[in-house]
Amino acid sequence: MKFLINPNRFNHFSNLVLKPLIYLSFITLITGLVYALYLSPNDY
Repeated sequence: MKFLINPNRFNHFSNLVLKPLIYLSFITLITGLVYALYLSPNDY
């Protein structure tokens, strides 16, 4: 992880990692909301 000391390399690495993580978190959020609001069983 010593290559992250260089600011330019860190910025490049963070740009590569951050975008997929944002997409993955939104997909997880949407899936959780759909399950919680529409697909969960009714309460009696």
